[in-house]
Amino acid sequence: MKIPRRLGLLAVVLVSTLTLSGCVTPPSKVATGPGSIGSSSCTAVGTIPQIPGMSADRQAAAEKNAQAIAAAAAELGLPVKATQIAMVVALTESTLENIGFGDVQNGVMTTSRGLFQQIKAWILDGVTPDPRLDPKAAAKMFFTGGARGQEGLTDIAGWENMDIPTAAQRVEKSQFTDGSNYAKNLTLGVAIANAVTGTAPTCSTSSNVAVNGVQVTIPDNEFVIAQARGKTIVAPSAEMAKGLAAGFAQLGLPYVWGGGNAAGGGPDNGCARGGGAKNSCGAAIGFDCSGLTAFVLGAGNPAWKPGTQSSIQRAGGIPVASASGLPGDIVGFPGHVAIFLGVIDGVQYILEASDVGIPIHVVQLRRTDRDANLHRYWTASPA
Repeated sequence: MKIPRRLGLLAVVLVSTLTLSGCVTPPSKVATGPGSIGSSSCTAVGTIPQIPGMSADRQAAAEKNAQAIAAAAAELGLPVKATQIAMVVALTESTLENIGFGDVQNGVMTTSRGLFQQIKAWILDGVTPDPRLDPKAAAKMFFTGGARGQEGLTDIAGWENMDIPTAAQRVEKSQFTDGSNYAKNLTLGVAIANAVTGTAPTCSTSSNVAVNGVQVTIPDNEFVIAQARGKTIVAPSAEMAKGLAAGFAQLGLPYVWGGGNAAGGGPDNGCARGGGAKNSCGAAIGFDCSGLTAFVLGAGNPAWKPGTQSSIQRAGGIPVASASGLPGDIVGFPGHVAIFLGVIDGVQYILEASDVGIPIHVVQLRRTDRDANLHRYWTASPA
């Protein structure tokens, strides 16, 4: 008989509830693989993203605990997904803090302890020190099970193919039987796991985006076609310059179906909009085509809301002739959208998230099946 579990303590990251978007016609592929991207969407190796509301000392302690979880998984020879699942659980149950007490239910404090808030029945009587309060030992119990036969992650058949909230719930057995409490922390938990396992994109000062008023310098890295690297474009306003810089900071992130949301929402695993299609609801954090375009505009000004479906973006906005296009306009194609970057040395360029397996990149605008007009959602003096 399985031991009932307590509910998670905290829910830190909210998952958007937006409609499905489509980006189905990939342009030419560019080089794939790890690379340096801007600091707004990456972390230094081993440095976890900021947990909302945490002070510097608590954040540092949480980072050590996250590293202990990753070390436990590595010692057991488990894949990165195991670390991601454990991290989402620990973030939900304890905010990655090694808590020496449980929560209060019906006026009585439970026996739950540690990162995973494992109850006393998970350990043998008289065992000291309490392994639940040793982050690495607690993580190994999460992976391999409790002392009295409680299921650990690796005891669950097919856990590798489950979505993360479902796998988390199978181990924790919280009162949220649908795993919704873990889903709320999915994006941040996965990002933390990726950071401590070295699978997240890493930062480089050479890729930081330079902005001078309305002038924005395109980063010089492998995710930009050679002819545009280090070139400066002139945005139509300081706000659009800010949005374009935010977009360039995403270079190298993976394409994720449904990834990103409106009005400046950052990269995510696409589950809210993608619903499990293509590579959504998995471990990858990124954008799809319309999520990226919405992000760029929203980062410039939250009032610029083109929606998150490529078909809606292509059907709206102010139509602008290609010859009159300015950086920040949206280029539409059948089933696809991209951010127009203007003309550099006589050639038009775009920033786009094109398809699964292709990182976010800057390429020349060569396709002939684009919409007759560009779609302008920004305004020079927004209300």
